[in-house]
Amino acid sequence: MSEEKAKDKGMAGRRFLRLPYLVAIVLVLAAAFVTLAIWRPFLGPKGETEGALFTVTKGDLLITVAATGDLKAKNSIKIAPEIEGRATIVYIVDEGIRVNKGDILVELDKADLERQLADQEISYQSAVSSLIQAQEAKKIQEVRNQNEEAQARLTLEFAKADLKKYEAEFEKTEREKRLAIERAKTDLTKAEDQLKVFEEESLVEKGFKTQNEYEEVKFDVTEARNKLGSAEIDLRLLLEFSHPREQADKEADIEEAKRNLEMVLLDNASQLKQRDATILERQAIVNTRKERLDKAREQLEKMTIRAPSPGLVIYGSGVASRSREREVEDIRVGGTAYQGRTLITLPDVTEMQVAAAVNEVDLPKVELGHRANIYIESLPHIRPKGTVEKIAALHNRQSWMSGDVKEFDVDITIEGSEALKPGISARVEIIVDRLEDVIYVPLEAVFEQEGQELCYVAASEKFVARPVKTGKSNIDFVEIKEGLKAGEKVALFNPEKGKVKALPGEEKRLEEAPGESEEEITVEQARPGEEVREAPAEETEQPRRRSQEGRESLSEEERERRRQEWESLSEEERNRRREEFRQRRQTREESSTEEGQ
Repeated sequence: MSEEKAKDKGMAGRRFLRLPYLVAIVLVLAAAFVTLAIWRPFLGPKGETEGALFTVTKGDLLITVAATGDLKAKNSIKIAPEIEGRATIVYIVDEGIRVNKGDILVELDKADLERQLADQEISYQSAVSSLIQAQEAKKIQEVRNQNEEAQARLTLEFAKADLKKYEAEFEKTEREKRLAIERAKTDLTKAEDQLKVFEEESLVEKGFKTQNEYEEVKFDVTEARNKLGSAEIDLRLLLEFSHPREQADKEADIEEAKRNLEMVLLDNASQLKQRDATILERQAIVNTRKERLDKAREQLEKMTIRAPSPGLVIYGSGVASRSREREVEDIRVGGTAYQGRTLITLPDVTEMQVAAAVNEVDLPKVELGHRANIYIESLPHIRPKGTVEKIAALHNRQSWMSGDVKEFDVDITIEGSEALKPGISARVEIIVDRLEDVIYVPLEAVFEQEGQELCYVAASEKFVARPVKTGKSNIDFVEIKEGLKAGEKVALFNPEKGKVKALPGEEKRLEEAPGESEEEITVEQARPGEEVREAPAEETEQPRRRSQEGRESLSEEERERRRQEWESLSEEERNRRREEFRQRRQTREESSTEEGQ
């Protein structure tokens, strides 16, 4: 009996010992139930709590413009034939290998050009021979002209000399004529004086002279008078007739010699001009044929295309596009090459760029010199930085094809381009602004209802629909200018079900969401600036200060999860979401502008 009591007592003791464990289990289950009841509103569409809340953060926020594109070399050399017509490719270097300056890239068929070059050589030599003959003929003409000119000048000099000789002879003859007149006058005076003596002294009557002597004296006077007259006539004939005629003849000879010299000079000049014209004509033929010959040689040299600088061989233009396969299809041995067709591109991979396509809505925010973060999908361990260096004035060709969506090419130079190759896909976030010490939340935490933006703030067992005023945003976060405080928690989903309750004294209520079930989620609406009941201390603990870059405020896993979720969306869904947020943001910016004005 005592043993049974002892056993009953032991059983009771064991049951007593188990009681605390049972109580603890019940309390744990109750707490779990209460916790589930409290935090069920925060569950996502699939009932997952991870990522459903976000603690409102205060810190620096980078405002970025997101875009995608492909890597390209900042400096590329397009290799295209400079030949006339078309030619067949007989050799082309393999794509993807590196070449040095001077290496042969392409060889084109030279057979036709070599034949043309031989014909041009013969034609050129013939033209040179004709030119030499014309030049020799000119030299002969120049000698002949010199002789004829010298003879004409000599004739002129002789004519001038004859005139001078005649003038000297005329002076002598004139002096002689005048001297004869003087002598005749003297003789006449002597004869008249003698006759006067005979007559005045009456020498014949007195017998001193005979009659014959008297007659002889008279004859001497007559003869002297005749001689004087003859001398005077001779002088007059000389001065009035002989001299003018002889002088005119001599002067005429001089003028004729001058005209002859002038004719010789003109004729010589004309002959030289003809020779020069012949030389110029034949020189032009030589030059033309020389140009053709040089061009044929140049074309022959251009049939071998060499690398102007070191680089990586890429067929075609090197631009990644849908038409690339068709572009490089004929770039092969046996393919056709022609002037202007880019056969090879040699990019300088030491300095690379991202050729990004920026939506027309975001383009006004982008400026030259803006910094950018670059994400290369195939090289996730590399996170280079870049700078906006070029912004296209017109939207790209693919934008022309797409119609509605207009995108502009923006070139972003990468800092440190090692291990990068053209054509690799990349994503960029262009930093267009830096907001310091601002309140911000994820984009998915902001909702719109009846034209009012709001956030669902977690407050104990309910959400509060808090109207907010947003500011600038990047791809992940948006600035909250009014309505939230750092440390508050906001939902990253829209609690569509729930009964609307107002704060004490507030009559305005949110309308109950359609499709409401028996399990209700309480949603309160608060005015901007109103405070809600604070959550437990462990929920409102001030978060650590965020990194300078908005995306770095999330963990690597969270960023990767968001990136994968985004990439899993269809392009149509991505564009729809972008356009929806852009329209909301544009409406806010226009409203802010109107308020400021």
